[in-house]
Amino acid sequence: MKEIKILKIDRLEVHEIRQLVESSQNEGFRHLSRLVNEYITGINTFSQEGEALFIAVYRSECIGICGLNQETSIKSEIGRIRRLYVKPEYRNKGIGRELLNAVVKFGEPYYKRLVLKTDNEKASAFYKVHGFKETDGVDNQSHYMNLGASWGKQEGQDLQ
Repeated sequence: MKEIKILKIDRLEVHEIRQLVESSQNEGFRHLSRLVNEYITGINTFSQEGEALFIAVYRSECIGICGLNQETSIKSEIGRIRRLYVKPEYRNKGIGRELLNAVVKFGEPYYKRLVLKTDNEKASAFYKVHGFKETDGVDNQSHYMNLGASWGKQEGQDLQ
């Protein structure tokens, strides 16, 4: 879908993602409702250094979203991927991959590792296909990806 644009946004316009939030709720997901609530209350506005929020837009419709935050539970150079969602009718078209690529590329200058938490089997498979490895669930993480050619590697082994 060549008409899809991945945009880094500096301000979340809640009315522009209303249909996206409703779609996620219809599937039983609450993570976009939390994103909106945390944004409105100022808990998480994706505005710290190394943080960003990306949307996928098709024509004038927001069809996907993904964010990146500093990992606060571990005081280190770790970023947390948050709130990735693509509307069901647009899945399997590379949109999730493009959102994830935008987040990873944005995070590379800031972080040595990206982490995320999911308990959804399809999401887990998606992340693994795109280079993430599973963790043992410590520190509220289910998957990680080391960034950079040498960080976290000793004699060809990844450190967890």
